[in-house]
Amino acid sequence: MRVDGNRTYLATDNLSSNDELFVYDTTVVSSPVLLGSFDVGATVFDMVVQGGYAYLATSSDTRELDIINVSTPSSMSRVGSYNAPGSADMYGIALSGSTAYLARDSSGEREFYSVNVSSPSSPSLLGSLDFAGGDMNSVVVRGNYAYVATDSNTQELAVVNVSNPTAPVLSGSYDSSGNDNAESVALGESMLALGEAGGNNLIVFDLSSPGSPSYRSATAVGGIVYALAFDSNDAVFLATSLASSQAQRWDISAPATPVRDFSYNLNATAYGVYFNGTNAFFATTHNSLELQIFGPTVSVYSDYVKEGSFTSQVYDSGSTTTAWNSIE
Repeated sequence: MRVDGNRTYLATDNLSSNDELFVYDTTVVSSPVLLGSFDVGATVFDMVVQGGYAYLATSSDTRELDIINVSTPSSMSRVGSYNAPGSADMYGIALSGSTAYLARDSSGEREFYSVNVSSPSSPSLLGSLDFAGGDMNSVVVRGNYAYVATDSNTQELAVVNVSNPTAPVLSGSYDSSGNDNAESVALGESMLALGEAGGNNLIVFDLSSPGSPSYRSATAVGGIVYALAFDSNDAVFLATSLASSQAQRWDISAPATPVRDFSYNLNATAYGVYFNGTNAFFATTHNSLELQIFGPTVSVYSDYVKEGSFTSQVYDSGSTTTAWNSIE
C-alpha cells in the first residue's frame, strides 16, 4: 500500500478472476474513487511508487520485481521486470534513487538484491547478498544502509551496508528475545521500528548512528505486526492481527516507554498501513471494508476517528475473497 499525493495504491493476493493492483483517487478521503486496476498475475507483497511507476515485489517465478506504468491509472501497462534466480517469492522492496533493494524468501538462492532501475523498461542486477538467517520479509533504506526484518532467530533486524550497491555487505544485526519472526520495519526521522509476530513485538531503535541501531525498548502490542508507518519521529502506526485492535498508534516520544494512544477495531486483520501526514490508511482483509481511512480530530492527536461517515470513508472491492496485502 502506498499513498502518493491524492492517489492510493493497493495490492492483493493473486486471484485468477481479479486484478491485483488498484489505484484510487482519495482527494476526498471520505469517498475513494477507483481510477483503474491491473492484472499482475501474481501476489503483490510490497510496492513503491515513484515517477509514474509502481515497483512491485511479487510471487511470480519470472517477474519477482515487476514494474508497472501507473501514470494513467485507467490504462496501466507493464514496462519491465527482473527475474531473480530461482523461484522464491520477493517479499519486500525499497527504492533509493535509481536503485531498488529487494528482500526475499530463503530458498537456496540469495535473499537480498540491489537492482538498477534507472531505465524501468530494462532493470539490471547490480549486486546481491546471501543471508544465512532465513527469509528477509521487509526492507527500508536510507543513505548507506538498508534495514531488513527477517525470520532469523538471532538476527531479526539485519543491517546491510549498500554504499556500494554492487557489493552489499551485512554490517550488523540485532537479536531480539525469543524466536518470533520480524515481519515489518519502518524509519522515522532518527528512529527505527521493528514489528514481530509475537512477544514484545514493537521494538524501537535510535538511529543516531545509522550503521549501528541502538535498542531503546520492546513492547508487547498483541497479535502480529504486519506493517508500520511513522508519524514524524514521535509516534508509529501499526497494522496488526490483534482482535478488536488491528489499527494502533503508539507514542514513542519517550522511546524507552512507548504508550498506546489509539486503537480501533477494523473487524479484520490489517496487512498494510500508510500515514501521509494527516490521515492513516489501513489495508485489511475485510470483505466489504478493505480500505479504511482515519483522520485526527481538531487538535487531540491521540483521538483518531474515521474520516467521513461510517459508511462512506471505506472502499469495498466488491469481492469476498480479496485481501489487501499492501498499501502504497
